[in-house]
Amino acid sequence: MKQQSKQQWIQYGILGFVVLCVVAYFVMMRGWEVSAFSKAELKTQHGMIPIHSEKLENGATIAIVPLKELPMVDVLLWFDAGSARDGAQWGVSHLTARLLGEDTTTLNAQKIHDGFESVGAQFDANSSRDVFAIHLRTLSDGSALDPSTQMLETLLRETAFKPDSVAREKSRVLADIQSKLDSPGQTTSDNFFMKVYGDHPYAHPVTGVAQTVTPLTADNLQTFYQQQIVQSHATVVIVGDISPRDGLKLAKRLLTALPVGTPAMQLAQPVLPAQSTYKITFPSTQTHLMFGLPALEKGNPDFYSMTLGNNILGGPFTSHLFETVREKEGLAYNVSSQLLSMRVPGPFYVYLQTRTSEAVKALELSRTTLTNFMTTGPTDAELAAAKQNVNGTFLLSLSGNAAIANHVATLGFYGLPWDYADQFQAKINAVKREDVIAAFQKYIHPDHLTEIVLGNDQ
Repeated sequence: MKQQSKQQWIQYGILGFVVLCVVAYFVMMRGWEVSAFSKAELKTQHGMIPIHSEKLENGATIAIVPLKELPMVDVLLWFDAGSARDGAQWGVSHLTARLLGEDTTTLNAQKIHDGFESVGAQFDANSSRDVFAIHLRTLSDGSALDPSTQMLETLLRETAFKPDSVAREKSRVLADIQSKLDSPGQTTSDNFFMKVYGDHPYAHPVTGVAQTVTPLTADNLQTFYQQQIVQSHATVVIVGDISPRDGLKLAKRLLTALPVGTPAMQLAQPVLPAQSTYKITFPSTQTHLMFGLPALEKGNPDFYSMTLGNNILGGPFTSHLFETVREKEGLAYNVSSQLLSMRVPGPFYVYLQTRTSEAVKALELSRTTLTNFMTTGPTDAELAAAKQNVNGTFLLSLSGNAAIANHVATLGFYGLPWDYADQFQAKINAVKREDVIAAFQKYIHPDHLTEIVLGNDQ
């Protein structure tokens, strides 16, 4: 009995040792996991927006923003795969985005739609010149978050482009393109980009044109998806009722559904065009005028001066263009200026609508107003009012989880500092009158302005 009892104790001892080793192993692994996540969480921006970020070796950027106020989670995946990556197949990025969520290798559109709808989740995808964007909004409760993110993971991994679905969606895109041809404002804008950017990838419409969309096939879309929707092109942002560690795990899980790929090639810098005027005959009761040039890229330190100057020159209601062209002379139904910063210099432009008989005069006065502003700049009172307006608009732009997610995605995608929101007001407030003048003289060159005049012949 004593010998048997001794053997039992030895067995219990061995079993206890094994259990202890197993527990120690899991504790060690859990500690390693926490340590790994903590390392990522150390890269944290505490301020207006608490951003937990990590830059992966494959080039992907991850940013998690825990916001507990609402039981919602917004998941954004931005890829450097907008229409600037179309190559000769104009419109392929746009059509690919429109078909995402239609088919996988095992699911059709109805099952995908029902999968999201059954848990109250919302899914969409779209494309701009720079960005191919995917957005999922879901409740943070596991009964909704888990199946909706699993469905998103399935879409990323198994998306398929079936000929019938491609043909159906392509017909809709072609109808949209035809409809745009009937819009004088859209036709003016499309022609402006084409003339300003020439051979640059920003030149063509995001939707493509009929001649390039018509021949697109399911194989073309599958190839674009496989080459462009990859980890190395990705920025993943998760905002809402989720911890930084769980958000990071989810982001990495979604990324592993995609091939690593190779980093996107740097876009060429646009060439400043020579000054030119293009007249386009269009059956419109008004003449649409647009003139401008490539100006600023994202992250340019002169953005703050240019933004304030643009607000004073062509912002709503009290701008120089509004007061001079519309109020004093009555030459325009609408007149404004815009500044679009993009991956490489986006356009600055002035846009207005006027009576056809007054088109020449309105265009000349708008140009004169611009050149005068470049010389004299704003008054101190105008600059103070613009600072208040721009700062207020910026704060309003961060209201809501979806807005914050888009803001943070912009920071990650364009490589802007994570504390951008905290710096914004101080940098706006630091701009002086002479800074505005210097910035406009640096980027706005009257001898390189491209003019589009669209309307009935005079």
